Amino acid sequence: VLADEASKRLFITDSNHNRIVISTTDGKLLDIIGSGQLGRKDGSFAEASFDHPQGVALHEDTLYIADTENHMLRKANLKTRRVTTISGTGEQSRNPWPNYRPLKPQNKRRNFLGKPKGMALNSPWALWVHGKNLFIAMAGPHQIWRMTLNERVIGPYAGNGREDIVDGKLLPGEPYEAGYSSFAQPSGLASDGKWLYVADSEGSSIRAVPFDPKQQVKTVVGTAHLFSGRLFHFGDRDGPKNRALLQHALGV
Repeated sequence: VLADEASKRLFITDSNHNRIVISTTDGKLLDIIGSGQLGRKDGSFAEASFDHPQGVALHEDTLYIADTENHMLRKANLKTRRVTTISGTGEQSRNPWPNYRPLKPQNKRRNFLGKPKGMALNSPWALWVHGKNLFIAMAGPHQIWRMTLNERVIGPYAGNGREDIVDGKLLPGEPYEAGYSSFAQPSGLASDGKWLYVADSEGSSIRAVPFDPKQQVKTVVGTAHLFSGRLFHFGDRDGPKNRALLQHALGV
C-alpha cells in the first residue's frame, strides 16, 4: 500500500488480482488499474494487464509499478488513464550487468548502464522516487537499480550481485567483485531523503544505501557484522543493534 498524504489517496497493489486499486484514505473506491487478467498488455486502465505486481511509487501524475512476475516496469498516467511499459521484455533476465564489456586500459570506470526500453529485468519488487531518479529493489540479482525519470538510462546502482549481507562501496568495477556491498533479495524501500532504506529479505536485514555516491552501504539491523553464516542467522529478538534479529523482512 502506498499512501499519498497530499491527495488523501491509497494505491493498493492487489497482486493476486493483477491490478492496482486506488481509493481515498477513508475507503471510497476511486479507480482500478488493470483488467484483472494475467498478462502484460499496455493500454487503458480497463485493458491493461499485469502479472502479480508489487511495489508502486508516485511522482506527480505518474504511478510507477513494479510488475514483478512480468519482470517489467510499467507506468500509469493518472490523468489520461493509460498504462505503458517503460522497461523489461516480459522475460526474466539472467544477466544483472547490462552493457558489460571488458574494460579498456584507457577507461577508469565501468559503465553498466543501458536503455530501459528492451532491457530485460529480473524481479523488480519495490520502487522509490528520489530527485530525478527511480530507484528499484531488483530482488532477482540482489541489487538496487536506478532509472532516470526521463527514461534514458537504467542499470545497477548498488550491489555486486553476490547474495550476502556485506557493507561497503556501492558498485564494483567488475561483476561480482568482492569488497563491495552485497544484498540478498531486496524487497522494500523507504527513505528519509539522505538514505534509501532497504528491507533485505533473504538477509533478514534492514540496510541503508546512500544517495551520496561517496558514502557506503551500511546495515541498520542485521548480521553484516558476523564473520560467516550471515544469511542463516535470523530470528525474533529485540535488543541492541548487534543482537536484534529479524526474519525475512519485506517492507520498511
